[in-house]
Amino acid sequence: MSGHQEPMEVPLPNYAHSLDIVIGNQIRKRRKARGLTQTQLAEKLNVKYQQVQKFESATNRVSAAQLFILAMALNVPMYYFFEPILKDQIKLGHYGFASEALNLCLDFMDNHQKSLDDLRQTILRT
Repeated sequence: MSGHQEPMEVPLPNYAHSLDIVIGNQIRKRRKARGLTQTQLAEKLNVKYQQVQKFESATNRVSAAQLFILAMALNVPMYYFFEPILKDQIKLGHYGFASEALNLCLDFMDNHQKSLDDLRQTILRT
């Protein structure tokens, strides 16, 4: 038997569109936390503001490439967009982290991201 371990199955949302809604909500949440308008985010992404509206409302799906660009533009790791699902699905060992430790980190990020962003901006200005 090799050292390779098959990943545990993680239940998928009831239907694919629910994941698009989660991603759209996370985009909106982070955009607002950064104090950006849809137009400002659209400029960073080199798209029209209507595209950002469609991402946030889950009218249009976000491609993997666009999700990567969004993560860079919003200064978040890729998994940020899936946090609401991960918080419910993480099991010890499945992702290589104890779920309690990861949940603590995710909660910290939720509660302190604005403060961290403000601190980062202050440091960059000096």
